[in-house]
Amino acid sequence: MKSTFTKEREEIIDVVFLLLMSYFGISIIFQISFLQSSDPGLKELGKLALGLGFVGVLGVSLTLLSISTGIMNVKNLKKGEFKNMFQNVIIKDDTFSYDYGLTFLVAFSIQIILTFLYGSFTGFQFNLGYDWDFNAVLLTINAGIGEELFFSLFLTGFFLSLSSKRFMFFLALLINLISFATVHMIVYKSNLNALIFISFLRGIYFFTYLKTRRASIPIILHCFNNFLFIKSIL
Repeated sequence: MKSTFTKEREEIIDVVFLLLMSYFGISIIFQISFLQSSDPGLKELGKLALGLGFVGVLGVSLTLLSISTGIMNVKNLKKGEFKNMFQNVIIKDDTFSYDYGLTFLVAFSIQIILTFLYGSFTGFQFNLGYDWDFNAVLLTINAGIGEELFFSLFLTGFFLSLSSKRFMFFLALLINLISFATVHMIVYKSNLNALIFISFLRGIYFFTYLKTRRASIPIILHCFNNFLFIKSIL
């Protein structure tokens, strides 16, 4: 029988996911309003917000569509947001402490180590030397949420739900790496060091989601990375 403490902690992760989704919707709508601004900088932020909002909504919509049509086999996704997508957002299982807490700490540590080691060898290092403002912070968080709603919640979840065979696992990983790097060529152009680095990050987020089946974990990791590289992004 599970303790009350365990049950309370299980609900926290799902509340985190709901809070992230609520923030994302409000923030995106707020920044899209900048499209009407006469300030070129704010108008550019509005365009970026529109794109990120589209990516996030696309990820959630395709997930729901795949589930409702039976294309996505949710029986192969035993944990996480998929389990009771239409009945109950609060997921209760016995693996919260391990799958969320430990997996997050391990993935976070690997991301930090990778960031320092890769940067020291290639010169592609994080740079916080940006004149931060409120909108820049919103943008970095929006980017982390929007991209993970598509790449983790939908893309990874979709392929993993089709089959538990090893071939599908490698196919899902390969598609993740290629598509993620391709999208980020918009930001980093032909900077090979940057593209290799974000491919490593995509691998971390993929395995994190694979282990937990909770999109909120790679979302938080992704947002943290965006803060570190805010100058390169902006």
